[in-house]
This record gives sequence, C-alpha cells and structure tokens, in this order.
Amino acid sequence: MVLPAPHDHDRRKRVHPSKVKYEHVGSVRNDRTHLTSQDISTGQPPIRFLFIAVSLLIPVANAPQKPIIFRDPEVGDMVQVMPVPAIGAGIKDSLLVPGAELLATGQGVALVPLADGARLDADRNGIEVSMPGGLYLSRDLPAPGSAPGAGPEGDGALISPGGPVDLSRWMRGGTDKFVPEHQKLMARMAYIRPEEKNAQRLEVARHYLANGMAAEALGILRLIAQTDPAMVDTPNFAGVHGVAQYMMGRYPEAERDLSQAGLAKDPQAQLWLAAARSKQSDQPNKQALLLRLAPDDMKGLHARLRMALGTEAVRSTAAAGDSKGANRIIEAMNGPGLSPRDLGAISHMQGIAAQAGKQWDQAIAKYREAEDSASRPDRAYAARARIELQLKRGLISAGEAIAQLEKLRFAWRGEDFEYQLLKRLSELMVADARYADALRLMRTVVSNFPEHPDVPNVQQAMSDTFEKLFLGGLADNLSAFAAIGLFDEFQDLTPSGTKGDEMIRKLADRLAQVDLIDRSADLLRHQVRFRLNGVEKARVGARLAFLQLSDRKPGPALEALDASEVPDQPADLYDQRRYMRVRALADLGRSAEALALILNDNSDKAKELRAEIFWEQKRWPEVVSAVEQMVEPPLGNLPIEPKLARRLVDLATAMTLAHDERGLARLRRNFGAKMAKTEFREAFALLTSEPERGIIDPASVADKIKQVQSFQGFMADWTKRMQTQGLSSIN
Repeated sequence: MVLPAPHDHDRRKRVHPSKVKYEHVGSVRNDRTHLTSQDISTGQPPIRFLFIAVSLLIPVANAPQKPIIFRDPEVGDMVQVMPVPAIGAGIKDSLLVPGAELLATGQGVALVPLADGARLDADRNGIEVSMPGGLYLSRDLPAPGSAPGAGPEGDGALISPGGPVDLSRWMRGGTDKFVPEHQKLMARMAYIRPEEKNAQRLEVARHYLANGMAAEALGILRLIAQTDPAMVDTPNFAGVHGVAQYMMGRYPEAERDLSQAGLAKDPQAQLWLAAARSKQSDQPNKQALLLRLAPDDMKGLHARLRMALGTEAVRSTAAAGDSKGANRIIEAMNGPGLSPRDLGAISHMQGIAAQAGKQWDQAIAKYREAEDSASRPDRAYAARARIELQLKRGLISAGEAIAQLEKLRFAWRGEDFEYQLLKRLSELMVADARYADALRLMRTVVSNFPEHPDVPNVQQAMSDTFEKLFLGGLADNLSAFAAIGLFDEFQDLTPSGTKGDEMIRKLADRLAQVDLIDRSADLLRHQVRFRLNGVEKARVGARLAFLQLSDRKPGPALEALDASEVPDQPADLYDQRRYMRVRALADLGRSAEALALILNDNSDKAKELRAEIFWEQKRWPEVVSAVEQMVEPPLGNLPIEPKLARRLVDLATAMTLAHDERGLARLRRNFGAKMAKTEFREAFALLTSEPERGIIDPASVADKIKQVQSFQGFMADWTKRMQTQGLSSIN
C-alpha cells in the first residue's frame, strides 16, 4: 500500500496508528516520497513504521543509542539488534527493505544488512534504519501482466549464462570485484517483480559460493526453499546447493543433490559428485577415472574451491596408483589466493602423490614439510601417513610407530581422524603383544564413538582378540597373573556357548597348574552356577570339587558336588564324583558316612580311599588289610614299578606300626630283592629289617620315608595328571 507523502519537509515522519495490516511494500514514481507500512506486534494497538527515501523510522520509545552486533553462527550474517523495554514490542513478520532485512522478533528490532553501510540507529523519535546516501528506491515497475524485465534499463533478475554448475563464471571477477558485484546483485532486488526475486537470490547464492562463501550461499538458498519449495527440485538449485553442501563437509547431502537427473550431463556437477562419493568411500580409487580430469575445471576457481576439490581428487587419483595424474591436480591447485594453511595442504598432497609413485624418500620429506606447516589438520594427517610409510618400509618398529602415533591423539580431532587413529593404534598394539592396552583402547573407541558406522568392526576386533588370547593360545605367552587379570577386566567379551566354555576351561587349567587354586575355582564356580547344564555341569562341578579338596576345603567341595548334581550321568563320572564325596566327608570327620558310600565297592579307587581313611584314623590292621588287596607281585623277573614300590613302603609302614612281624617277614621274603633296585630300597630295608637288629627308631623311619609323605592315595594320580595335562584331563 502506498501512503501519501507528508506536507512538511521533515525527512522522517510517523505514520499515525491504524488498524490496517499491510501485506506488501508498494512503490510510486520518483517525484513522490516513498512510504510503506508494516505491523509491529505489541500488547497495545499496532505501532506502524515509516519508510521514506532516506531512512525508515520505527517509532519505539527508550531504545538504546547503539545496536548490539553479533554473527549468525549458521550462515555468518552480521545481525544488529536493538532491544526495547516495551513488552511485546517486536516485528510481527520479517520484512525485506532495500539494503536490509528486518527479522521477525518477539520484542525489539533485529536487522541483517544486505548492503554495505545498512545500520540501526536510535534517538528520541525511535529506531532508524538507514545507510549512506539513503536507502535504495524502487524504480517504476512494469504494469501488471507485462513481461519480466520490461522496466527501464532491462529490469529483471541478472541471470548468468551457462550450465547448472559454472563456478568460474559465477565468480563475476573474483575477490577484487566481489563487493561491487555483490552490491549490484542486491540492488537489482529492488527493480524486479516478486516472482523474479528467487531467481535473483539464486544468482546471489551462486556468487557467494563461487567466491568461497558456502555458508552464506546456503543461507540464501534456504530462503529460496522457504518461499518457493518447487524450486528446490530444479537442477539450477540442486547444483548450487550440492556444491555448497560439499564445501561445508556434508558429503551425503552433497551426493544427494548432485545425483539429480538434471545434472547428469553437467561436467562440473559430475566432478563434484565424484568427489563427494570419494569422500564417503573406503575405496576412493573408484572415482579416479573422473577426478583425474579435475585440472581442466579447477584453474579458474576460487582458492577455497580449488583446495576442497583438489585434495580429494589427489587422494582418489593417488589411490589408483596414478602419481602423474595426482601431480597434475596439484599443479592446478596452485594459484592466486592460497593461504599458508593451503600451502601446508599442498605439501601433504605432494607427499601422497610421491608415495603413489613409490618415491619413498620424497614422500617422507613432503610429509615432514606438511608437519611443519600452518595447517593443523594437514600436520596431523601428514604425520600419520609418514609414520605408516616408515613402518611399512621397515624404518621403524611397531613400538616406535605406537609411540609416535600416541602423540597425535590430541593433534587433530576433526573429521574421522581421531577414530581412525585410535583404531589403528589398537591394531598395532595387538601386533606388538600389548593386548591389555589394545583392548582398553578399543573399548574407549566403542564408548566414545557409539554412533560411528564402523564401530561394529571394532567390537568384532575386540572379540577376536579376546578369543585369540584365551582360545588361540596367545595368553600362554603371558604370566598366569597377567592372563587372569586380563580375563577379569574383559570378561564381558567371553562368548556364549561352547566357545566361551572352552575359553574358561583353558584358563582354569592354566591357573590350576600354577597353584592359583582360588582363581581357577572362581571360574569353574561361575560356570556351574550360570553357564552349564546337564552332564557338562556335573563334569565341571567334579573339577571344582577336586580343586577344593586339593586346597583342603572339604566343605566347599561338597557344595560344588551338590550344586552340580544332575541325573543320567555316565558311570565313570558318577563314580568319580562319589569318590570325591567320600574324600570330602572323611576330611570333615564323617568317616562312617564316607565308608558307607564305598561299602561294597571293590574298585582300586575304593580300596585306596578305604586305606586312606583307615590310615588317617591310625587303624593299622585295617590299613594292612586294605593295602594288601592293592599289592600284586610282578610276574617273573619283571622289575617293580614305582607305584607298586610306593605301595609296598606304605604296607611295610602300616605293618610296622601294627607290629605285624609275620607280615614284614613275608614282605622281605617276597619283595626284598626287587625292592633293592628301586628308589625306596633304604626305607623298605629299614622297615622290614629283622627284629634281632634292634628296636626300630620311629624318627629314623620317618627320615627315610619323608619322600613318601605318608600314604599316597586316590588323589595322587589326578593331581599328577592335572599338573602335566591340565585340570580338565581328570575327567
């Protein structure tokens, strides 16, 4: 709506309050003052503001004299804000005025300059929007229905010729001419019809992007999408949006935009699309066929765009083994506008190209050059590449590589660098037999990067390393203490099922062999309680009971047997568990119960158990009777085996303590000659000596047979088997 001009000559006038809501800005001929109105939302009747040829006045009282200025973190615009004390006094709807944009606010005034010098000021009359020379005035617009651009001097959007992606043309003279060209594009907004504004905005976005201002371009493109959603699906919009997304590091979004069918025949769009795909792939060489053509389109680009496209083109081409192609791209990256950081990136790229050409010394030198550059990310990436190359060439050891890579953990944490560095460190630690450090680092990676798409691979690497340690035998190279400590720390990695059971079995065997009985028992107890069923539960329960008996803990041994009792046990396992129960009951002083369990059992184990129990009770005649049942003389001239020799010493000892002279004489007569050829000859001779040689000194007898350690019963064989073959070998 056009308001009549005031009759006085004051250049700033208020518009009287009215309840009319104006929907658009109008214009009149240049021989009249231009006035427009727009609502400001308040709790009182709407306040109007006045726009004239020189400035725009918003009549709000008690505004500060100077605005607060800050940068929009998303698009980079400098926003000027005037807070006001009146509650609810704000701009109801955003408004574009020549040279600036007034943002919608709940309270106060916020302005985004669209031309140099646009600013907010305040005095007693209110808040003023102005700029040097006055705000831009509209020219006369063509009559409604006339063709776009029919106004004076060819009014209409300034559309660049060329394809959907033509970055060098969009530069409009580059950095040196950026400000006047940008002002020209923005000033054009006042000349054109509303339906042409988005085309002009697209040209502004192109200009921003071509001059390395991707964030600013995205801000303009967002405004276009809000006002004309259908334009988003056009190739012209998608081309600008896709390249801008790439420049912001949003590669999936860039790929989506640049994959639009309308861009399939645009060479530059396809080049940027290949770069976006290469960025996301672990096989960048697949894009090399297209990216090696980058030099043809790169030379005329802004330095930021050259660097962004060129670095990925070098990586892709070098990954394909094309060192010459990579160097051609690097030559195209060089040019005006490069910063010290850019030069560091180029040194890094030269190292990559040299490595692709197997020029190892030159590659290392270029990497070191990049490490000394002003580019922090390239310092970190180049250092990592150099360390990997030196390790591959045998110039440093895995341990030295680990030490150097450790220093890079906080050198750069952007992109995927930190994740890949930690993952690689864990791999090297495994290779260097630093298993605990490797597993801890992998756990850190999983914890700190839970959403990373590669995390399942790290979790699998943790499980594989744990299995190699405790199933593959790597833990055998560790001390038993280190092995159980590692297992305890990462026991959550123990697999379910037979793999996990086998892992625990092996570790329990290892611990039992080195007398870490308690720790071995803990592992078996956990299996019995939580992991096993059926016969295997009974079998492991018997091993646990054996460990407890070996550690002189008959009570826990009985508990282990009770907790692992299952039906339908194999006969040999059932008997083994019964004998262990007999031994535990006897150790608890419940000998009658123990002997009742083997009352009619004539097996060797039962005989050994009876002899043991009688021995412990000093019932020597019963010991003699029990042991004699286990002694069978060797056939012919066969020598006496060590086990039989030990039994004969046990029998002679029992006969001596039972005062069985006839039995001793019989032993001397039947076994004396053959026992003289065994390691127990002196003890046997002393115990079976004739009475006329004098009374036997018990102390001398004890001294002679101390190696026998009293009666060697049914546990002895299992103990020996455990020490030589492992705990699980007993059943």
